[in-house]
Formats: sequence, C-alpha cells, structure tokens
Amino acid sequence: MKKNLYAIALSATIILLASCTGNKEQAPAAADNTPKYRAGVEVVFNAFATGNTDGIDSLIDANYVEHSPPPGIEVKGAEGFKKLIKMNHDGFPDNKLTIIDYIESGDMAVVHYNWTGTNTGNMEGMPATNKPFDINGMDLLKFANGKCIEHWGYFEVDKFMQQLGMMPPMPPMSGAPADSAKAK
Repeated sequence: MKKNLYAIALSATIILLASCTGNKEQAPAAADNTPKYRAGVEVVFNAFATGNTDGIDSLIDANYVEHSPPPGIEVKGAEGFKKLIKMNHDGFPDNKLTIIDYIESGDMAVVHYNWTGTNTGNMEGMPATNKPFDINGMDLLKFANGKCIEHWGYFEVDKFMQQLGMMPPMPPMSGAPADSAKAK
C-alpha cells in the first residue's frame, strides 16, 4: 500500500512539474512597449528650451487643459500652450529640460525631468534675478488621438525660488536626521 501511495505521489508531482513548465509555443506574444508619445514630448521639451513653437499644433490639442499653470496665468488649448512656451523662454532663454525617466501606459505618460537655466529675462512680471537654477520635476500627461489633452506638472518650487533668491532657505527641521546624528 505504501509503495502505491509513493508511486501515486511521485506521478502527481511529475505531472504537476510538467504542467508548470508550460508550452513556449502557446505563450502570448510580448506586448509592444514602444512609447507612442515620447518623441512628441521631446519636441515639446525642445520648444521650451528654444522658444520655437513650430509643430506644437500637431502635438497639443486645441482643447488642451493645463491643470497646474503658473499663478495668475490661464493656459487653454494649443495657443495658450505656445504663450506659456514663449513666457518661459523669455524668462529663461538658456533653460534646458532633460528627461531622467519616462513611463507610458495606455493614454498616459509620466516624465521625470531635470530643468536648468538662468533667470536673465522678465519672469511673469518680475525682473530678472540673473541667478541659475537646477531642479527636478514630474509631468503627468494625458493623450487622445495622438495629441496631449491634459497636463499636471509638479517641480521643486521652494528650491527653485531659493536658487533664484526669491525665497530664503528653509531652516533645518528640528528632530531631522542631521540633528539626531549630532546628539550621539
């Protein structure tokens, strides 16, 4: 009886292992992970750096919605987006946006970027500080019919303002790791 149980258990184990290996010919084809929108995102980043808005109408929808515009500025549609590019380039003519990481899923894309430049021009009605900045940010983009229709953007605003001399550096937080290291 024990020999039969061992034989059954051994057979069941072999069948289970064989079924787990699967048939490679029946495996589904790998999904196409080629980003659909990255080239357009790079064109837009270049437009911010150069001020050249040629081709923007083919990338930004006429009904584009900007969910995080600069304070007091309304950005609607491709025309509003072009004005935003001009305003940015006027304030930071040497600015550069570098993509650190890019993720795309369906009709959404996330861009992690580094933004550098010098404020040598008028910035939203404020005079130039002539100071450089080097910050990081993230954009969340929604697409439809091959064009960007919505944008949410976040960047290191406090660090940006501090580097431009528009805000004093924040004092260290009490109880922060640096403070506890001093106490030891």
